[in-house]
Amino acid sequence: MAAFLEQGDFRSADVKKMPQPGYYRARLDKENRLLFRIGEYQGEKYLFILLDKILSFDEEQEAVFHAPPPLIIISSAGSGKTALTL
Repeated sequence: MAAFLEQGDFRSADVKKMPQPGYYRARLDKENRLLFRIGEYQGEKYLFILLDKILSFDEEQEAVFHAPPPLIIISSAGSGKTALTL
């Protein structure tokens, strides 16, 4: 899979455009997909791999996600602090 993507062979990597502009997904196997974007840095194109899991936030998490930095987040273990800071 990585070799196909490095060569720009999106057909062999089974890449499809996502409904959101600029997002793509590559099929890893029957159940798993790789979500990525294509970016450019100093004239070279790069794949920016996003998350291997789709996240959804509750109302409080959504508010924290959109809050401007700097921000200190204090909460119990397992509450989603790490996901919010990614």
